[in-house]
Amino acid sequence: MAAVIAVSQWRGRRRCLAGAVVALSALGTFLSLERGVWIAAAAGVAVVGLAAPELRRWLLPAAVTFGLLIGGALVVFPSVAGHATERTADQLPLWDRENQTAAALRMIAAKPLLGFGWDNYAHVSSDYFRQAGSYPMTGFSTSNNPLPLHDTYLSNAVELGLVGSLLWLSSLIWGLGGAAVGRVSAELRPWRLGLIAIAVFFCVLAFFDPLQQNFTELVLWSWAGLVLVGRPRKAREPVERRAAAPAREPLSGLIGAR
Repeated sequence: MAAVIAVSQWRGRRRCLAGAVVALSALGTFLSLERGVWIAAAAGVAVVGLAAPELRRWLLPAAVTFGLLIGGALVVFPSVAGHATERTADQLPLWDRENQTAAALRMIAAKPLLGFGWDNYAHVSSDYFRQAGSYPMTGFSTSNNPLPLHDTYLSNAVELGLVGSLLWLSSLIWGLGGAAVGRVSAELRPWRLGLIAIAVFFCVLAFFDPLQQNFTELVLWSWAGLVLVGRPRKAREPVERRAAAPAREPLSGLIGAR
């Protein structure tokens, strides 16, 4: 998103460099071979395109450009195409998530308010897995292979309980929503649109991944802080004017002086 802002504002060779970063970022998103990342990236681009009327006409050209870029990479690197096809058709991650979701709902029902404790899902979740009738039981944790719950919202509800998870969710909505909604200067408007795209990416990806990497939250909240700091503050002229005004003399003092 920072490179997209640079493309819109820079000129000359620096603009070409920023465009190359945008293309490489899109390609890197695809090469992650994570379907959750693909969905989150598409959702972020779509929402920010709909939020800014001046960007809507660029959605189709951008989609075509990125499609050609990814298609060219698949043609040039057949091994990447094989991995992408294999990843798209892989059912094991879907079974893992279905089993984990069912186990997490049972754990929430068992301890709804305060949960099982921070970072404790992998140690106690195996007792809540059940064999389903239409798919194998996978995705459970063992002592040698502790697997996290691949859903941040459910993970917080399981470990922190409904009380802690609702506090986390409310702080997320308050912090990001407060930064993304409201008046900003013309210089900061592109950065607010970038925050919307990153926030949508984060919130959608949280449905698919545990988001254990600190860099993800660091980028998100640093960007939100940048937008909030640049907001125009409320005017304080009336208060400062009253403080600077000279104190009025008592009426008796004025009469005596005259």
